[in-house]
Amino acid sequence: MKCPRCKTVNDNMRTICTKCGYYLYKNDSDPRTRMTKEQIAQMDRRIIWGKTKTVLKWLWRVIVIIVMVYWIVMIFLWASSYLGVDLGF
Repeated sequence: MKCPRCKTVNDNMRTICTKCGYYLYKNDSDPRTRMTKEQIAQMDRRIIWGKTKTVLKWLWRVIVIIVMVYWIVMIFLWASSYLGVDLGF
């Protein structure tokens, strides 16, 4: 393949020019395909749902921790009153 910048002839397997370092590519091959509006919308929904799931997981963990701490404190208070220990509250 001939470098468009310095006109050096490189072998066909090279992707970078050996002389100037310019990236070589073929204009006739475009591996990218355009996404339709429906595909873009579907990708957006996936991204948004993924982030929403992450937020909901963390919110659920915080709620569980708060509830567990509440019940641990309640059990501790019940046990201390049951045993007759004065906590000074």
